[in-house]
Amino acid sequence: MRENIIRCLILFVCFINIFQSSNAQDIGHKINTNSSLITVYYPPNSSQNLLDHLKAYDASYMEVYVNTIATLTDLDTKILSFNSEKGHINARISGDKEVFIIILPVNQKLTYIRVTPANGEYDLSQKFLSNFFTKIQSKLKKQ
Repeated sequence: MRENIIRCLILFVCFINIFQSSNAQDIGHKINTNSSLITVYYPPNSSQNLLDHLKAYDASYMEVYVNTIATLTDLDTKILSFNSEKGHINARISGDKEVFIIILPVNQKLTYIRVTPANGEYDLSQKFLSNFFTKIQSKLKKQ
């Protein structure tokens, strides 16, 4: 029960960030939630927003988790650590760029993935994000 409440709070915070980033006038500045819990930094002239880093899949948590690990391996990404119970994966995607991936089950057939840069600066390659989410979707369709 406690884990479900924590997961719902994480999802709520994710959606607060999405809403605020879509209403921001200047993406190059930091965006604060009203509670000051999360600060998101966008690089100057960035066209990214949090929706680029969040994806929902109509599949179970474990299916999405396993296919996320497989996709990271396919993309020659180094997995630094993972915890399947908590839905966390730390990986290095290119050079020294690290990401924190959260896999959040909403119910038995709906799971969210959020990719967050470890340094807090949302400057990940759009190509990486697109390939990552597309490969997970194609792996899920094959099952």
